[in-house]
Amino acid sequence: MPWPVPRPALSASWVTTVIAMAAVATLAACGERDDARSVGEQVDTTLERGREVARDVREGGTDAAQDARSAVMGAASQAREATGRASAQIDDAQVTTRVKAVLAADRELYGTRIDVETAQGTVVLSGQVPTLAAKTRAGELAGQVKEAQQVRNEITVAAR
Repeated sequence: MPWPVPRPALSASWVTTVIAMAAVATLAACGERDDARSVGEQVDTTLERGREVARDVREGGTDAAQDARSAVMGAASQAREATGRASAQIDDAQVTTRVKAVLAADRELYGTRIDVETAQGTVVLSGQVPTLAAKTRAGELAGQVKEAQQVRNEITVAAR
């Protein structure tokens, strides 16, 4: 959605002058006279109302600008959060890949099927190995991967 093009703000004195001129013209055209208040008092009242209108316009513009700033900041915050989540998913995938590579390269674990999953830096090992030593070795190797924050070894040892 394109951003709205800001319009130049009207000065309070310009708005006040226009309102005062309109009031004087209206009074002169009608030919009516308010006996309780002089024309000067009526102009003063009209000018004060004009100032109030100008103040309301300025405050409305400030509120609109603040709302726009808040919307932009909210969108930026959401983008940062989404980027952080995507980065965490990539990091978890990298940890999983590194752990799988270390396990596949180990001679003691050759021929075993060990599943590796990583969530928020925690590596979970599962599958089945023939010995307790193989299970222990897999857990140690996974723990040596520097990005692995924690290792849960859920590997089972095959019954003989």
